[in-house]
Amino acid sequence: MSLQTGHFRLKAVRLPGWHDRCNQTRRERAVVSQEPVRILLADDEEAPLLVVKEYLRCCGWEVDAVRSVDEARQLLETRGYSAVITDLRFSGPQSAEGMSIVRLARTHNPTAPVVVMTGYFSPEAEAEARRLGVDAFVPKPVPLWELARLVQGWAAS
Repeated sequence: MSLQTGHFRLKAVRLPGWHDRCNQTRRERAVVSQEPVRILLADDEEAPLLVVKEYLRCCGWEVDAVRSVDEARQLLETRGYSAVITDLRFSGPQSAEGMSIVRLARTHNPTAPVVVMTGYFSPEAEAEARRLGVDAFVPKPVPLWELARLVQGWAAS
């Protein structure tokens, strides 16, 4: 399988330990929770969005992936989510559209944990995210197992 995006062509490769870690997370989830975990994943970059989506699905969770704030708004207004994971910046290094998704998540799914990912870390952005009630503020690229660990911890509680 390959994915054409912009100037890059990505080819699917099997990462060592990928499926083992997914299977371990799936087994742990089966012991802890029988309810399905639904995650909203928002990122404007197609390649990372697809990789994270596939990894979380491999772990046994339902994932809705969107590439815009408007798509996220539509889903947050009509569906319930166990967790929301969003990129901070959608239209460039000076933007912060991810904060809009955080606000929407807090309005429509107030108990759902929210993760903000960013490749443009700043103390000011983290402070704003924490003020809005973000549960985790993580740098990009975030290790996939780390996202799975966060979701697993929330699903268990």
